[in-house]
Amino acid sequence: MERFGIQNPILVSLLVLFLSFDSLLQTALSDFYDINNNYKTRVSLSVRNSRGEPLLALASAVDLLQSEEVEAIIIGGDSILETKLLAEIGEKARVPVISINSPISSSLSRYSHLIQVTHDSSSEAKGITAFIHGFDWNSVGLVYEDEDDWRDSMQQLVDHFYENGVGIQSKAGFAVSSTQEMVMDRLGKMKDLGTSVHFNKLEETIIWPGGSAQTPGGRVLGESKRRKLRVLVTSSNRFPRLMKVETDSATNVTTAEGFCIEVFRAAISPFDYELEFIPWRNGSNYNRLAYALYSQKDKYDAAVGDITITANRSMYVDFTMPFTEMGLGTVAPKETNMWVFFHPLTRDLWITSAAFFVLTGFIVWLIEKPKNKDFQGSWSKQIGIIFWFGFSTLVYAHREKLQHNLSRFVVTVWVFAVLILTASYTATLTSMMTVQQIQFNSNEDSVGHLSGSLIAKMALTSPRFRPTNTKGLNTSIEYAQALLNNSVSFIVDELPYLKVLLVEHPGKFLMVKAQCNTNGFGFMFQKGHELVPLVSKGILNLRTSDKLIDMEKRWFENQLPYTADDTLNPITLFRFRGLFMITGVSFAFALLVLLILWLRDTWEDLMSSVNIFLSQRLVNFRILFARTIHPNPLADAAIGENAVQMAQRNNR
Repeated sequence: MERFGIQNPILVSLLVLFLSFDSLLQTALSDFYDINNNYKTRVSLSVRNSRGEPLLALASAVDLLQSEEVEAIIIGGDSILETKLLAEIGEKARVPVISINSPISSSLSRYSHLIQVTHDSSSEAKGITAFIHGFDWNSVGLVYEDEDDWRDSMQQLVDHFYENGVGIQSKAGFAVSSTQEMVMDRLGKMKDLGTSVHFNKLEETIIWPGGSAQTPGGRVLGESKRRKLRVLVTSSNRFPRLMKVETDSATNVTTAEGFCIEVFRAAISPFDYELEFIPWRNGSNYNRLAYALYSQKDKYDAAVGDITITANRSMYVDFTMPFTEMGLGTVAPKETNMWVFFHPLTRDLWITSAAFFVLTGFIVWLIEKPKNKDFQGSWSKQIGIIFWFGFSTLVYAHREKLQHNLSRFVVTVWVFAVLILTASYTATLTSMMTVQQIQFNSNEDSVGHLSGSLIAKMALTSPRFRPTNTKGLNTSIEYAQALLNNSVSFIVDELPYLKVLLVEHPGKFLMVKAQCNTNGFGFMFQKGHELVPLVSKGILNLRTSDKLIDMEKRWFENQLPYTADDTLNPITLFRFRGLFMITGVSFAFALLVLLILWLRDTWEDLMSSVNIFLSQRLVNFRILFARTIHPNPLADAAIGENAVQMAQRNNR
């Protein structure tokens, strides 16, 4: 606005779509113009009350834009939907829309005419985090209004908590329609988790449970009794590194150890639960385990062990995120073939390479033989030189000194080809020695799998396998014995089981990792249990902090490397056709130049020989012709003598 000039006011009309702001704005405008009485513009308010109805707000805005030609729209509500609708109108009419109280949302960033005047969620999050740290609290319970309008700002608050070391022990979201019974039930569950400090996003304040004015100290005060978590544990003990369960006959106390238990304890430790382990005695069918957890809520809260996440089990229980590597693998005995050095190249490439070695020796011998004594001698020596020189280029060990530039050219081209061949051969052989190929024959090979494992049985019916013979095995020891005595050719199972086999029998087996067609191991909880997202978050923290990797190293140390997902193929002649084409053309060029040089040096002698040959043919023809016409021996002799004399004169 200009501050000096025309004295008559220019009215600017605005639309206020929230009645409680009317008197506040009127008072603010009055105070402003009392101080700045020289302003030539005046703001005029056209007030409409949307009553919290976005469609009514939209209709009011359209009416005032058409009838009163307002210059701007001020929104006092806190609804994102209302703000979006009026922002769209502002874009079409090119009128600024000022939102006083709508929450920050990424969906509003595309409106160029929208101005948001609201509280800063990030600053709010920093203040709340500092407040929590001021009381030395490590975790809080979050109570919030579960509405779309505030979810973006709520997520910013949650992310800021995690970034600054404030754990969210539990969350409870309530809709406006939530009944008192629903609210009390959720808050009761939060209390059972031992939460002493609640952050209430409904009033944006901190409140203490029970209305006490005294600041609580959180769980560290020990005011809440530790809640017992009843955990079913798989107790087959077939793979003790994964899960080993023992029950003391005197005290009837069950103890558990192994990789699965260590991960579970680490993930749940922040929530201070007392764990009661209950052994699962009904075999390895974990579908029944999931149903038992589902149907006996009064006995069990969770289940831990080598339990694969499946869609069928998820119908009855909630799984945490997986804590093991996902997928199936195939293990086979380590190959000890004495002819493995032939494998990098196909048969046709071996034959072609050998032929070019001999051809190289022959061409060099052909070029060097006339003047180079190293390539002369008896026929047996010369044949030996051809083979020796050709194959000696493989290791650059030829000792014969070359005198002709053509032979040097031939050797240079071939040494370049040999360099590429040997480098490719070495790389492929190294890979084959490190990465073993597992070739599967469904008609001949017998495949072992974990007895009773539904996952392994499903894998064996896939198009990749479909073996004629399968054998169920129970422990890693049985796996090793079956592979070593050739009763099975391969073992197909989930990766955690195969890792145990590899670490317990180092140096004997290799594994091919298959595609991720299983979901890994997870912990099972009752449907809707509060600990599912919390334990999943704990597993994620273990993974990102590398603590999970450290646990794997402790239980599965000295693992052999995986082989590649795809088997390696030997190098074919087709892949090197360009190299042999270049070499062959170079050899042909050298032979052509050698022929031209030979013709140049022997041209006169060659032409003389040709003339003598042609003259002799002509004499014979004349004698034959004369006999036919005049059968007289004396005439024949005279003709022959004359012809010989003529040929001799021509040669002089």
